Amino acid sequence: MRTALLSSIGAAALALALAGPASAQSNRFTEFDTDKNGTISQSEYNAGVQKAGVIKRYDTNGDGMIDATEFAAAKLDAARYGDMSAFDANTDKMIDADEFGNRLFTASRGANAGTIGEGEGLTQEQFSTTEDIYDE
Repeated sequence: MRTALLSSIGAAALALALAGPASAQSNRFTEFDTDKNGTISQSEYNAGVQKAGVIKRYDTNGDGMIDATEFAAAKLDAARYGDMSAFDANTDKMIDADEFGNRLFTASRGANAGTIGEGEGLTQEQFSTTEDIYDE
């Protein structure tokens, strides 16, 4: 009996270890999907970006925005996310949390996704395409 229990515990620990990143990804998706409808809306995504502290990680001068120097230092994948102008919707040479979230949301949907309709959101698979942004 004890051997079977230890064997079960060992198997469960191994399963958790193997599931690590996917499990973290699933947990992050669940955190962002606050209405629990199985997709992440633009507003949920932007709130999640804020909650995850993404801006704070890149905002080295603490002003709550990402400037050109901070953006360059972040070394985001330009082929995947675009340059600073892709993020800076109001062209003020600063990126706020909503602009950052809007760009990542669009990048998650993919180049050929079209216009998002009201109530539509990211699937877990689409969300996973920007998972590297949240890695510390």
